[in-house]
Amino acid sequence: MPVQADLPHPRDHLRSPAVAAGEGQEARARHPAIRRADFLLERTLAVLERLDRASIERLFQAVAATHERRGTVFVCGNGGSASTASHFAQDLAKSTIPGTEGAERLRVVALTDSVSTITAWANDSGYEAVFEEPLRALGRAGDLLIALSGSGNSANVLRAVTCAREKGLRSFGLTGFDGGGLRKLADDGLHVESSEMEVAENAHMVVMHMVVCAIRDWMRAEPASP
Repeated sequence: MPVQADLPHPRDHLRSPAVAAGEGQEARARHPAIRRADFLLERTLAVLERLDRASIERLFQAVAATHERRGTVFVCGNGGSASTASHFAQDLAKSTIPGTEGAERLRVVALTDSVSTITAWANDSGYEAVFEEPLRALGRAGDLLIALSGSGNSANVLRAVTCAREKGLRSFGLTGFDGGGLRKLADDGLHVESSEMEVAENAHMVVMHMVVCAIRDWMRAEPASP
């Protein structure tokens, strides 16, 4: 599909005519590839404005409820989604440390982070097993699996969600495109309405940061555990 050169900027109503005119002159002087890349930002902003806020709150509630049960949050994904999973787990573990001495910290594991574990299972049982098998060993009823897949059809992610259901874990999927199998299989989820992987992954990262900020503020307001 050709790029729409006259696509309005999502923030046009916030900019003065003088600023908009200046930006237009600057854009004409820039490299055509960069001008086309600018539309990625515009499409990302448009998608973010359409995100279902209720789904984001449900993800926050799922993480908070898992912590209250002293459960573990597991996260998985492939490629860019693997990086998002690792980033999310690191932020949940470090950025949400309670402000009260002795308060319980959040337990979180990124199933993407052990190269030896992933390659061992991939070599012996196939790449489809790389998240399922560690989850089968570590997961317990009452835990939470957060699964990221732009297409929603990553076989190893779907198998991890199936394993979670068998073991009594809750699952929450983050998807793009049409949501694929993950949107149907997970207990709950947030769907990004975009058929561009970059836009879907951008939105997933923003959602992760929103949830981390919410969990951080919630945990620092909580009293110490008895």
